[in-house]
Amino acid sequence: MRNRFLNTVIVCIAATCTGLGIPGTAQAVDSPTPVVPDAREHGIVTRVYDGDTVLIHLTSGANRKIRLLSLQAMEQYAYPASNVGIPGECHAAQATVRLRELIDNQEVRLESFKSATKSRGREYRYISVLKDGAWRDVGAYLVAEGLALPMLHPTEYSYNWYYMAFSQWAAQRKVGLFQTDYCGAGPSQDAVLDVGVMWNSPGNDVRNGNGEYMSITNKGKAAVNLAGWWVRDSGLQGKYGRHLTFPAGTVLSVDETIRIHPDKGHTTSKDFYMGDHGPIFENVATGKIFMGDGAYLFDPDGDLRAWKQYPDVPIGSVAPEGQIDPTNPDGIYLYVSPADSLAGIQLLTLIDDRNGELIASRGARNFRVIAETIQ
Repeated sequence: MRNRFLNTVIVCIAATCTGLGIPGTAQAVDSPTPVVPDAREHGIVTRVYDGDTVLIHLTSGANRKIRLLSLQAMEQYAYPASNVGIPGECHAAQATVRLRELIDNQEVRLESFKSATKSRGREYRYISVLKDGAWRDVGAYLVAEGLALPMLHPTEYSYNWYYMAFSQWAAQRKVGLFQTDYCGAGPSQDAVLDVGVMWNSPGNDVRNGNGEYMSITNKGKAAVNLAGWWVRDSGLQGKYGRHLTFPAGTVLSVDETIRIHPDKGHTTSKDFYMGDHGPIFENVATGKIFMGDGAYLFDPDGDLRAWKQYPDVPIGSVAPEGQIDPTNPDGIYLYVSPADSLAGIQLLTLIDDRNGELIASRGARNFRVIAETIQ
């Protein structure tokens, strides 16, 4: 994706790259080929507010507040410029500091299908930074390192599958949010709690919001006092959030199951209600538009103690640490010789003359070609 015309090109469709030391996320047969977004801009990051929101000075001269697509960092309560004393939920500061390391004061590329896609006044974009000769998707760093949860977008779906795959890979490695004692040991650190999700209500989801629920089952050997523990889906917390904190006296006995519904209802010892949110869990979709969601249980320290993400993504054999590049889910770049590198490929458009990015196609598939040297 950099420089202008080619002597050597780097071409690869993610689903066809094998033997590159990456986990099965990029090789599984049900991983879709990412679609190149239509809207693209460049700019300099002038401020990182938190783990998913930044301010960018565009090359057009405009200043835009940008919300990263398809992920959700933990909530931050204030936005100091310093990395010291960032207030918020556990892991909020960790995500903010990491995002600053990646892109603060750096040139970035913004992508979306529609420039009008917004969240509460902020423009939704995928953000990439030029690193080691290629544009690296910043959100993939955060999700693969367990610093943000996948919050998949139904219309800006370019990397939905990959974000879910990388998050499940982070959970498998127990990093970031998935390190269950990062924020403090206990309470009931040895508890064995199983989270499930009924994501599709019987009948019409909107009319039967409480037909959806997340369940928590105690599969351990002792009762667990859940007072002060809280649950959420991948969506926003705080004033606009969808979550529930368990009241005093909530004790989950061995082999007992409780359910948490998103809408209004009468709380019992078995059923709890978030209140007036309607359906919150995304229905599963596969193929070009991949959708899924998750349910998450946190203890009073802010540790994520149990979760269920769906659908399960076939991660396969995970490569050893250091052999994975999760930052570029739209293409694993492989050098090929100039003599046959463009065989059967039609170059469509020089999208970005400044960085020399070319979009190529073979049949119905679009993918990216990177020039290593200027001819």
